Amino acid sequence: MKSNLTPAHPILFVDDEENYLLSLELTMSSNGITNIETCSDSRRVMSLMAERHYSLVVLDINMPHISGIDLLPQIVESHPGTHVIIISAVDDVRSAVLCMKKGAFDYVLKPVDDTTLVAAMRRGLELDEVRNEN
Repeated sequence: MKSNLTPAHPILFVDDEENYLLSLELTMSSNGITNIETCSDSRRVMSLMAERHYSLVVLDINMPHISGIDLLPQIVESHPGTHVIIISAVDDVRSAVLCMKKGAFDYVLKPVDDTTLVAAMRRGLELDEVRNEN
């Protein structure tokens, strides 16, 4: 049963590596973030987002089918209130700047430091709360 989940609306993690998604779920759960959904097929993201509201989307940049860099502007345009955090193994300033210009809330490098990712997610959730209060 999904009562007492945090945050109220789920966070969507999108990555083609299923083991990584499982690891993220465990990490988030140990940090008190329990309302998580995962998606390993980037082609499903927009239909999932059409079905429900997500507090945040954590999106891998390099995926087969539709890359995170291609999904990002679609998410931002269709769901402007949903913050997107990009996760990338590419340590390239140009890539980070491009993602930020396309509307990413934050850009986190793989291998992901759990503390950094949790902090970015909490900032996004807090900003969402303030916006909803106003």
